[in-house]
Amino acid sequence: MSSKSVQLHNIKNVLFVTDLHKRESDYSSIKNYREAVRLVQQDILDFCLNNDNTVLISCGDWYDKGYKSVDKYDEDTNYDRYLNMATGGNFYICIGNHLYIERDSNPELYMIQPSDYVQTKTASTAIEPVIKTVSDIVIEDTQISFFHYSRDNKWYINDRKPGVKLHIGVYHDESVLPSSVRESAGIYGTSTSSSYLTSIYDNVDIAIVGHVHKSFSPTLLTLESGKQIQIIVPGAMAITQNSDNYKHRYVDCPLLTFEEDGSCAMSYYRISTHMDKLRFFNVKEKSTYTFKEKVKATSSDLSQVKIHNTIFDYLMDKRYDPDEIFTLNNYFPGDYTIEDLKEVFRRWEMRK
Repeated sequence: MSSKSVQLHNIKNVLFVTDLHKRESDYSSIKNYREAVRLVQQDILDFCLNNDNTVLISCGDWYDKGYKSVDKYDEDTNYDRYLNMATGGNFYICIGNHLYIERDSNPELYMIQPSDYVQTKTASTAIEPVIKTVSDIVIEDTQISFFHYSRDNKWYINDRKPGVKLHIGVYHDESVLPSSVRESAGIYGTSTSSSYLTSIYDNVDIAIVGHVHKSFSPTLLTLESGKQIQIIVPGAMAITQNSDNYKHRYVDCPLLTFEEDGSCAMSYYRISTHMDKLRFFNVKEKSTYTFKEKVKATSSDLSQVKIHNTIFDYLMDKRYDPDEIFTLNNYFPGDYTIEDLKEVFRRWEMRK
């Protein structure tokens, strides 16, 4: 089944791509978003077509949320099928938090079926997944482990197989990052302890982390044990926020290249975000209230959530800007409930 370890042979390249957030419509403040995302997909497809024996790995959030349009669904999932064919079926994903946003209409849920990790409400008739979900891949003496996003279990640990010389972990959770990196990305909350990082990275050599949309230069992290691991945070491949902090013109995607003798080397393949195609607009007048003042006012008015389509709509109506919603979302990524939202506000009140 899909959760088993997979051993691959005769592989030349492994390309790691990050959050793409495919969606059926443009953002209200970002026009031509779908076109930019389409061009990014075409660039990825071109690489796979021009480089034989390539494995493509998504670090999660390949889709943003659910779809209502059948035409847009078909158009966007067709690219997934093209990528599957271009890689000879070697298209894999680390499940991210956005899979759980409107999950039952989220195309990603159906592209990964059958999967041991997340299932559809009704039994899937799929025989083979278009995008595969596995626990790990072994190529020569290199192991790539997929630490699929979990809201409750943050112990992202997988056994290192005998004979493995290089162990790469693929993550989609900011909790695996040092607090300094998280805060630089605008993600606040409980600090990540050095003992926790030492535990999860004990048998890992390189960590490639999705979910964080801001790009960072690769950094060396020294664990309590004295071991050093390389942490790579490439940044999102789509510009999802109308904020200068999250606007970047390209992403340096990690690229693992294998030689005939089985050795491998890590480099980077630059892919444009096609930001030049985007047009940015201010869709709402900015509130003069501080973030904490808005949190306090909102937390006493949660009953109004019911008259909005989503919690996000409600927060936008309350004049939260996209960066603030992003910060709140990082407390409870995914399909959170009103009770969870109350807990978010409670935590922010405690920060005063």
